[in-house]
Amino acid sequence: MGTKVSSVLKNKGYDVVTVAPQQTVASVVKVLTQNRIGAAPVINEEGQLIRRPGRALEKTVDQEPAST
Repeated sequence: MGTKVSSVLKNKGYDVVTVAPQQTVASVVKVLTQNRIGAAPVINEEGQLIRRPGRALEKTVDQEPAST
């Protein structure tokens, strides 16, 4: 049987580390390194999720396509 989520949470903690879209890559790398994590959700000013961890290149639902 695999590791339970509750075991991971006891070890890592219950806080969710998030980043903002206006942060620089360097500041996000620092946050990830300091928290010993590999990804963090991107949250806007209203506290809404705009990108899930690991989905950096995926377009969000409300994102307009780039104009050419």
